[in-house]
Amino acid sequence: MKNVLMLATAATMLGGCATTSFAPPSVNLTNVMETRGSNRSIGQSCKSFEKLADSKPVPIEESVDGARSLINNFILLYRCRAHSAANGRQIFEIPSFLTAVGTITATAFGAGPNVAIAGGSAASILNGSKNYYDPKGKADIFDSSLDALICIKMEAVGIDGFSIKKIQDEAEKNSLKFQTRKNPVGVEVGPETQYFDLVSSSLLSVERILAQRLSAVGVFDPAGVVAEIKQLSDDIEEANSPAAVADAQNKAQPLALSMAEKATAARTLLEINALKPKLQSCVVRAKL
Repeated sequence: MKNVLMLATAATMLGGCATTSFAPPSVNLTNVMETRGSNRSIGQSCKSFEKLADSKPVPIEESVDGARSLINNFILLYRCRAHSAANGRQIFEIPSFLTAVGTITATAFGAGPNVAIAGGSAASILNGSKNYYDPKGKADIFDSSLDALICIKMEAVGIDGFSIKKIQDEAEKNSLKFQTRKNPVGVEVGPETQYFDLVSSSLLSVERILAQRLSAVGVFDPAGVVAEIKQLSDDIEEANSPAAVADAQNKAQPLALSMAEKATAARTLLEINALKPKLQSCVVRAKL
């Protein structure tokens, strides 16, 4: 019986680590990650490694490509943790099943009443643990966070990376040209930098929400979430208002571009302006 109890305890410790953890996955914020193995198996596709170029890790730069690599790093780990948490229910039920079987078998072969009492106590502890850690609840929480990350990725790829980089280059040239003036004109913060900062801060916001939900295994106030969604909807509308359009056009005007390119630049700047509330709307999905 002692061996059965030890086996049950070991199975809980080893198999249930993903479901008993109260911390979000530790995402690599410095280097690009990749999977090695078959995507047919979640176990193999979850084996992530730092991507190498010339035997060196590929760094995540503050660029369009860097932002998208960072999103993929988050999705990779959160997807794996969501799958692991989804299997947590079975992981917690197996030890109690083994304990019950071991107790019955031992009793059948003449074990005393103390064995039956010990087996019953162990099963009670394991079942109580299952309720406390609530694997199904954690699986739902991770699924919400993964949904938020996918939403962020979809919104992020909606802006043309080539246009962002071109505006960034022209903005830097323009900044150098007018750096001696007290009131420089044009784009003060490059759009590529803005893009990266918006995406990275949104990802970290999802991580923060996940940490809050895991620590309490709960949900956010529905009324507060609804109010937040409504406010963000208003913010998105304002980000596309005539005043916002005019502001984007004014920022694009000093750039050394053709008329058609300035129109594209203005549209891209407008899209980046609207990206903040759109990404925040994605972040809210982690609370649902």
